[in-house]
Amino acid sequence: MVIIILIISMGISVSACKNTISESSLFDRSKVTIQNVKQVKTGDINWNLLSVDDLGTQISNDAGAIYPATTGKFIFVSFSVENIGTDTRTLYDLKVIDDKGRIYSICNQAYGYLGPNYSACSLVDIIPDTKPQEFSATFDVNLDSKGLILEFTDLLTPPKEMAYVDLGL
Repeated sequence: MVIIILIISMGISVSACKNTISESSLFDRSKVTIQNVKQVKTGDINWNLLSVDDLGTQISNDAGAIYPATTGKFIFVSFSVENIGTDTRTLYDLKVIDDKGRIYSICNQAYGYLGPNYSACSLVDIIPDTKPQEFSATFDVNLDSKGLILEFTDLLTPPKEMAYVDLGL
């Protein structure tokens, strides 16, 4: 099981800053309800969108090393998640979807450039009956992306419940 998780993690980190689907198989946003809220519940998981920022086309660390966006620009999202169920769930990834239906996964490469206050959210266990945990995620999206929404799930594999929250960008 550990080997499978490591393989998934390596696959996510290699491809995390690129579109996750081809232009020919875009996400159909007309089939989902997009909510203009900060808090949603998906199954036994409570989500709270704390902040959203457009970081531009590059980020840098305290030492001055610059990491340019490979797709276009970086979007930084802070959120909290709470498991009110009885089983531990694992947060593998989040998805941002633009107005054209392009899907973006977390850009894991950005973690090393955002400093010690950045709480990575890939491969994290969300334990039941604990206070909400706060995390941050960075997405590398196309420059022409607008109408961005964030997909929150019940953290089941595959998910049974999903909620789509407007990021205001």
